[in-house]
Amino acid sequence: MQANIRRTAIYLIALAVIFAVVVPLTSHWTPGQKGLLHGGISFLFFFLIFFVWSSFRQVSWQKLAWTIGILLAMGLILPWAIALVSPLPTILKGLLHLIVVAAFLVGIIYVWRDPLKWR
Repeated sequence: MQANIRRTAIYLIALAVIFAVVVPLTSHWTPGQKGLLHGGISFLFFFLIFFVWSSFRQVSWQKLAWTIGILLAMGLILPWAIALVSPLPTILKGLLHLIVVAAFLVGIIYVWRDPLKWR
């Protein structure tokens, strides 16, 4: 395993532990503040995953621009969306979260897919 991939994997594990510890400590925060925290930590997660993934694939400026655009859109929309769905029941919030994460992953996979292997 390459040193940069090993280091990134350690960062991912540390970030997961930090996320699990920090989120319960924010029970008094507003939904918008929680959304900003969640978006910031998610942005770090996706950046680290992107770093590992891009080390295995050829990087172009177009792919990088689309990836950054998707990440920024998710980061800017997430606090607003969390505040919007905060009065909904927990099960609906969970389903909406699943849909948003799935849409994000589909967008990233679409940008980084290899068109020759998909035909």
